[in-house]
Amino acid sequence: MQKLTREIEETKNFIEFLERTRRSEAIDKYEETPNCVHVLEDFSAIATENHHETLEHLNEISKEYKRFREHALGCERCQLSLEALFLFKGYENLRLFPEKIQKILNREWIYNDADYDKKKGIYICKLPAPSSGTFGPTNSRLVYITRWPIQKAIEEFAERIEKPLELKGLSGFHIRAKKSNLGKGTPYFQSDTNHKNPHYHTYISIRSKTK
Repeated sequence: MQKLTREIEETKNFIEFLERTRRSEAIDKYEETPNCVHVLEDFSAIATENHHETLEHLNEISKEYKRFREHALGCERCQLSLEALFLFKGYENLRLFPEKIQKILNREWIYNDADYDKKKGIYICKLPAPSSGTFGPTNSRLVYITRWPIQKAIEEFAERIEKPLELKGLSGFHIRAKKSNLGKGTPYFQSDTNHKNPHYHTYISIRSKTK
């Protein structure tokens, strides 16, 4: 199958994912600004099923969306949009990630609720570096973003993800104040946890504007 044909087919699958999980309805509830992610346009730019450099491509995607993560700290539409983009790409390449991250991506993939954006408060906005390839997993992060105070978001992660998936060996979330290095440097809070085993370095982080 030719590259363009594959990318068209992948885009169709992404649209089906948006509709099946009702994410398209949830995104459309919020007004779009000039700084927002445009889900379909942006997906078309990154659609590369069976990309010959998949690992490097995933890493570049995370870098390119840094400015949107900054904006999403105060934009619920972009929180929903970023999760749709990154969850689809992450699930599509599930085998490339560490086991705990695979479990989390799989659980988020099957999450489906009529009030998706009301009952869920944390959204994936950055994938960690896959567990193989030239850049490896060391100090990489699966990053969530939330409209909620960060302590409430930590509680959702525990109840909806950590406990049901029995994610053993996590260090517990530690909260710290941070400032973005983009623009004027938006202040925010970030909570981090990783595996207690020093040989397992993938972090899980949650970001919020409020503590």
